Amino acid sequence: MRETPHGDFIVGVPEGWVDATLVMLRSPGEDRVQSTLTVARCPLPALDSATGFAAAQWPELQRGFGPDGVHLLEEGPVTLAAAPAFRRVYECAMNEGRVLLTQAQYYIVRGQTAYILTLTDTRERFPTTFQQAKQAIAAFRFAEP
Repeated sequence: MRETPHGDFIVGVPEGWVDATLVMLRSPGEDRVQSTLTVARCPLPALDSATGFAAAQWPELQRGFGPDGVHLLEEGPVTLAAAPAFRRVYECAMNEGRVLLTQAQYYIVRGQTAYILTLTDTRERFPTTFQQAKQAIAAFRFAEP
């Protein structure tokens, strides 16, 4: 068994298991919908690029939100952690359309692992939150093994 550090704790990872860590940061406040920035780790069955992985994720997002539930605002290649990455910004509806959200997703691949950074906020607050979160996203880097 190997051990994996995460923030202020270390957890054991049994042989054959995959570390699919999800880190979530959330904004202060007591609003019904808080701003969140998550970092998810996704093992890849084969080597892929950030652009290829992002392309494969779009149909999954459409299936998850329904054909009219997700609207692409912008997407394209970016650099993150001094490596090629891909950014997609889209709007989606939650709670049967009562809450309209905007999400920015950054996809980056290292070896056979994809990392997905997702900023989520209400459509109204997103422009302000996005400006704040850009610093946190720009600070993303890989720890030395």
